[in-house]
Amino acid sequence: MAILVTSFIIILLATIVTYTVIGIVYSSSNTYTDLLPTLTSLSAEKQIVDSGTVKTSLLSQGGSTVAGFFNVQFGDRTLRMNDILVGKELPAMSYTTLLGVKGSFEFQIAPSRLFFDVSGGPNVQSPQSTAQLVVYTTHREFITIPLPPLTQQKWIFISILRDGRRFDVMYDDKIVASHRIDVYPLSIANPLVIGDKALLGQAIHMFTKSSRATPTQISALRASYSDMTGQPPVKFPLPFLPIPFGNVQTACIPGIPCNPVSAPPSNALKAWSSRYA
Repeated sequence: MAILVTSFIIILLATIVTYTVIGIVYSSSNTYTDLLPTLTSLSAEKQIVDSGTVKTSLLSQGGSTVAGFFNVQFGDRTLRMNDILVGKELPAMSYTTLLGVKGSFEFQIAPSRLFFDVSGGPNVQSPQSTAQLVVYTTHREFITIPLPPLTQQKWIFISILRDGRRFDVMYDDKIVASHRIDVYPLSIANPLVIGDKALLGQAIHMFTKSSRATPTQISALRASYSDMTGQPPVKFPLPFLPIPFGNVQTACIPGIPCNPVSAPPSNALKAWSSRYA
């Protein structure tokens, strides 16, 4: 009986140690640093990772991961149209880089044709943006990977996963595109940036990794930074009050009882002073 108990304890301890080691290794290999912990406007280009780190950790490795929350839209003043709308034909649309390393891989969007009600039909409920991933193979040659439209005015967790020459793009927890290019993307010393003057909206919680994350890891990462609705809980700063709270009581309206700072304390034995004394 004692031998059975001893054997059970040894097996139990071995199991606990094994799972502990696996958990430590797994968690250490899947840790991410939040590179954008605060809400950031997309109306101007912002550097997330410097050019040196990008080249050594994202472009020179066998794989890479770039992910983050985006809530994007186009303003009327920023629609980049080459011509005006003639009849029922749509004008040419130019793409704007929302996220990426310029000259290497760029996630680009443009106003979608769904945004325009040119056929006289009902208006689209949610404005859309056409999207594409552009991967440069040389300084002048690139490959365009078409992507599903990106819903505007909604928080979406966009992930760009690279494993060698294969690129996977995820919207939230779903892979929306997977493409293997013939050659490796161009390794160029440019920073990882987000935003453009043609865009409106915000971004928050961005992550990078020098290896390709799995869809399961992306889902877990997104869940750890979002609420039950799938959106990141964004904290807005309290409004600034230029008048100190201590001076609010000095504003006494005639006819309304109040206690200004010039009034003596209720305790007659307590010393007091006034700015009028």
